[in-house]
Amino acid sequence: MLRIYAQDVKLSNNTVDARRLEEQKKEIMEEHRKELENLRRKIETKMESMEKSYGEKMGKIETQLSHITSLLEKVSQPQASGTSESHGDDPDKPSEGQKL
Repeated sequence: MLRIYAQDVKLSNNTVDARRLEEQKKEIMEEHRKELENLRRKIETKMESMEKSYGEKMGKIETQLSHITSLLEKVSQPQASGTSESHGDDPDKPSEGQKL
């Protein structure tokens, strides 16, 4: 009889230990879930920050490119002064006031 009681106590203790371990497992899993959620939020925040920075930089580059393009268009248009620039000089040869 004592042996049966001891086995029941041992099983009872094992059941309590199993429940305690299951609770610890749940707590650990919840902690990991929270940590992963925090990491996900940090990554999302960083991505949003990088996208904003990228957008701002691209906007600046596009503005500069547009300005350069307009300057190139102005430079490449023939001058409408009505005077001929050709005086028999070699166009590849710099004039007296020009420097290489």
